[in-house]
Amino acid sequence: MSISIIILGYWNQKEGGMPTSEVLELFGKSPNNDLEGVLAHDEKTYCEYSITQENNAATVISIDRPYGHHSLYELLFELLKRGPYMLFSPEGRIVPVVARSDMPEHLPENVIEAFGIPVVVTDGASLSSTLFG
Repeated sequence: MSISIIILGYWNQKEGGMPTSEVLELFGKSPNNDLEGVLAHDEKTYCEYSITQENNAATVISIDRPYGHHSLYELLFELLKRGPYMLFSPEGRIVPVVARSDMPEHLPENVIEAFGIPVVVTDGASLSSTLFG
């Protein structure tokens, strides 16, 4: 079974997100890179990502087979801090995770009903432990 992390962007209860070029830059990629690629800690420790965009904003980001190194969770925490995102893992504890205290007010009501009240994390370590224990 493959593990994934899904990152969803919302602003004012509607789909939203950071400019895709900023997400790619945060990922260490060129702004004109493809919407799919690899995040690597080293040559043996990596995962794949894919970005869905709407109006040049990254609205959905999928991380497939995330590696356990803290660098990935620090990167994802930074993304949550900068952008209007929540994330969850279907294979972990199904709990929405945010890094910004204002994010719950931007989530659509049906997202809160489906997932529950988001947990606000303070760093990559708390993000990882909230998702996977």
